Amino acid sequence: MAGSAQERESALRVSLQFIAREFLLPAILLTGVIIPLYLTMQYKSGQLRDALLVVVLWAILVFLYWLPIGTFLFRWKGHWLTRLVTGYLVSLPLYFLALWLAYPTLGAHFHPRSPAEWGIYSSATPTFYLMVFGLYLLVRGGRTLARITQSLAALAFAVSLIGTIVLFARVDKYKWTSRGTQRVDIVNARIVDAPEGKITQGQNVLIENGRIAQIIPADLDQSNWPTIDAKGDYLVPGLIDVHVHLQAPIRSVLGGFNFGYFLNSILGDWAPQRRAYLEDGITAIRDLGGPAARIFALRTEVNEHKLLGPRIFAVGRLVTSPLTSREHNLDADGCPTRCDPRF
Repeated sequence: MAGSAQERESALRVSLQFIAREFLLPAILLTGVIIPLYLTMQYKSGQLRDALLVVVLWAILVFLYWLPIGTFLFRWKGHWLTRLVTGYLVSLPLYFLALWLAYPTLGAHFHPRSPAEWGIYSSATPTFYLMVFGLYLLVRGGRTLARITQSLAALAFAVSLIGTIVLFARVDKYKWTSRGTQRVDIVNARIVDAPEGKITQGQNVLIENGRIAQIIPADLDQSNWPTIDAKGDYLVPGLIDVHVHLQAPIRSVLGGFNFGYFLNSILGDWAPQRRAYLEDGITAIRDLGGPAARIFALRTEVNEHKLLGPRIFAVGRLVTSPLTSREHNLDADGCPTRCDPRF
């Protein structure tokens, strides 16, 4: 009996070692493929705390979902179909536990309130489970197939890491091109004088280091500065957009999602947005909500001429009620029907 107990203990130990070596390692690498890029994006769009939370989410996914399910599949002794179905049932509470633990790291709470919401969350469970089950099948497919799986997982992670570094190095940051004196003379323009409500012609506009140095009659201009010929176009004061969210990585609300634009926005300190504003004549913006640390740092970098962009007025983080208008119990006229103790 003592020998049998030792054999069972040895078999269990070897089995767990096998799972850790053959299953857990590729699971870490495969789930971590997006981590270098996501880690960089979180750091660029927020602060170090946001980047560290990515690692926490990664650990929750690996050790509270992939590892327990993988261990169950390897230890289950029944028919493969029973293993498949039972493994999925085991995965459900683990899936929701992982969500419940992960949501607070994102500043949210996991609390579905209706069968419809539970259905939405549950709809993703087969996909997540089949990824785990697929890796289990590859590892159980023999030593050669397991080694190939490990190698491919390591290769995928390495490509992701190197690709993120290369992408970050090549992305356009939209910076000032020179620290030296920059001068330009705008000629042949119709100058819109907003305070006087009139249009002036025959005047040249001398600009030095990004600021208007002088507006003088064309026949008195002896600057010999590099010129921009407006060819009769209108020269107007810079426009101000008073409601923007600079850190929204999309071209427009009505435009479709573009992954390339998304990456260029996050990794390039929102260079596409800054460029678009200036090229459209918008020289000042009022940002009404976004990651506070990054928008304030971005404002400083623009003011110090480290980055090109419109002048930024920012409120910082979004401040809003935790409840919707329906949850506030508002009547048809928008008045509260009862007090909420949370306020």
